[in-house]
Amino acid sequence: MSGKERLEPWASSKWLSKSAAAKYIHRHVDAVQELIESGEIPAVYGAFNRGGSRTIYINIDDLDAYMRRTPFIKESSHEMPYEEYASLQSLQESMSKSMALDGRKGAA
Repeated sequence: MSGKERLEPWASSKWLSKSAAAKYIHRHVDAVQELIESGEIPAVYGAFNRGGSRTIYINIDDLDAYMRRTPFIKESSHEMPYEEYASLQSLQESMSKSMALDGRKGAA
């Protein structure tokens, strides 16, 4: 790896800042803060001497557990047909790949 190549924060650490956690789960930072305040995602305040005492760190395993128990799509009126669900899953995967490629281009 060259000195200019940057990895995503979760590629090298099990602990993420609030903004890196938001990027990891594709949510806004305010939404991550709400998840922390509601107790859905545990957080550590001011640890690891990486920042000031107000810095919030979240364990990547806790984020993965949150994502596993949170449905991708919430339908209240009816069940979604498998074909539609598979199509949305495929779209999400292609968008994730595209975002990863864009991130690599910007780091070069």
